[in-house]
Amino acid sequence: MNDFHIMNGILLKYRGNDDFVTVPDGVTKIDDLAFGHNIALAVVILPEGVTEIGRGAFAGCKNLIRISIPDTVTKIGAEAFSGCRSLTEICIPEHAQLLDDTAFPDGLHIRRMKA
Repeated sequence: MNDFHIMNGILLKYRGNDDFVTVPDGVTKIDDLAFGHNIALAVVILPEGVTEIGRGAFAGCKNLIRISIPDTVTKIGAEAFSGCRSLTEICIPEHAQLLDDTAFPDGLHIRRMKA
């Protein structure tokens, strides 16, 4: 739990170097650049209750291959997954608002899932 810097439900920064990360329950937002440029990261599980993924939250995580995004997510920030070149497919909630076209890297297959 010491790898997570969380304040008022916002995951401000992940400082660990695990390849498989489960974000703790109670987190409601992944802040801007919270996981940015973490090259160890391969799989991330976000808990139900997360509503927002901030700008560049996972930018530069070049070895990220899978992320579990709960259907509670309503906003995904610009460049949230830019530079995640190992990520080939992602499922996002049908109602999630993409703040701009740069949220995901080019060539990524995006599937919308119904709640």
